Amino acid sequence: MRTLLAAMCLTASALTHAGDVASTASPLPFKPRTYALVSALGEQFSAVTEVMSTGSHLPPYRRRSLDASGNLLNLLVLRQLEQQVGAMAPDSKRVFISFPESKIPRAPPNRRAQATFDAVVAELQSHPERANWDRILLVTPAYRAQDKDGMGAKLQGMGLFIEPMCQSNVDSCANNTAPLSGPMAERPDGSMEAANGYIAPYFYITIWELDAATFSVLEKLEVFEHHRMLGDDNRPGAVLETVDRTRLATQVSKLVGTSIRDALRQTELAGHVEARLLSDAPNPAPKPPAAN
Repeated sequence: MRTLLAAMCLTASALTHAGDVASTASPLPFKPRTYALVSALGEQFSAVTEVMSTGSHLPPYRRRSLDASGNLLNLLVLRQLEQQVGAMAPDSKRVFISFPESKIPRAPPNRRAQATFDAVVAELQSHPERANWDRILLVTPAYRAQDKDGMGAKLQGMGLFIEPMCQSNVDSCANNTAPLSGPMAERPDGSMEAANGYIAPYFYITIWELDAATFSVLEKLEVFEHHRMLGDDNRPGAVLETVDRTRLATQVSKLVGTSIRDALRQTELAGHVEARLLSDAPNPAPKPPAAN
C-alpha cells in the first residue's frame, strides 16, 4: 500500500501549490470565466478486502486505511480538474484550493458528502478572492452503501477493493486457469479476461457546481467508477501480491481523470465547448443557384 501511494505521488507532482492561478490568453472578445477548483476528498486511502463469511451479521470485509500524507489525494483531484477544465474551457482562469480534512466535521459515511459541502461553503464565504470567481467546482467523497457490480458494500472516496474469493468456478480457481465466464478484468498486457479474483481501484466522489456569488447548486453529480485488474498470477488470493504497483498507481490516476472528465461533460462546461466549436467554425460557402 505504501509503495502504491509513493507511485501515486509522482502523478500528482505537477500541481504542488494550492491557490495558484492558471490562465491562457483568449482571442475571444468576452471576459474569460474564472473557476475555483476545490478538492475536499480527505486524507484516507482505503483497502477493502472481502473475507470468508463467518455466518454472523457483520459485513464480510476487512477494511484498512492508510494516511495519504502530503495532501496527495487532493492534489491528484486538482491536477485532473485543471487538465479537464483547461481542455474544455481553455480561455478560463483557474484557482486551486485544497481543503484539509482537519476542517471537515465528523459525520456518518452517508452524510459525509453533505457535511463536507457545508464546511467548505462556510469557509469560502469569507474568501477574499471570491468576488472574482464565476463558478466553483467542488469535489467531496461519495458513499455507496450496497455492493454493486462486484464491488464491496459501504465504499467511499478513493481506494482499492480486493476480491480474493473465487468468482468463477472451483476448478479454474484451484488450477489457476482462466475461466470461460465471470467478471471481466484487465490483464497486465491490457487485454480483458474473465477473472477468478481481482483488485479494483475505485473512485467514488460527488462533484458540485456552484454559483460563486450565491453558492446555489447548479449541478450535483455522483461518480461511482472502478476498474478491475489482474496480476501475473490468476489465483484469487494472489492478485494483490502479483499486480505491478506502478501499473496500479497509473490506473488510479487514469480512473480519476476519466471520471472527472465524464462528469464535467454533464455541466455547463460541455456547452462552453460546443459554443467555441461553433464560433470557430468558418462560415459555409453560399450554395450556387439551382439550374433551371
